[in-house]
Amino acid sequence: MSDDTEEAAFPATLTITLDPPVHFSGKDYTEVTLREPSTQQFADAQDLGGIRSVQHLVHVVGGVPKAVAALIPISKTMQADAFFAHFTRPAPATSRR
Repeated sequence: MSDDTEEAAFPATLTITLDPPVHFSGKDYTEVTLREPSTQQFADAQDLGGIRSVQHLVHVVGGVPKAVAALIPISKTMQADAFFAHFTRPAPATSRR
């Protein structure tokens, strides 16, 4: 598969369904939609390290309160981590002839 095809197949956003919903401050959160983080958002998350970096990105990119990002099931947090990791993969090497 070519890099262009792989890039085109990767979604620009990811909506994660929260079932059961996460209840916080009188509101039920049923989903969170993620997009590519900015460089600054990613750098801020990296300062936190580990799973807290993913929670931070879910909070700032997904627009949910910090407490909601912390209450999301770990399987959903790992989905978010895999989505964000796509944006930080090294560029493919090009062959020189």
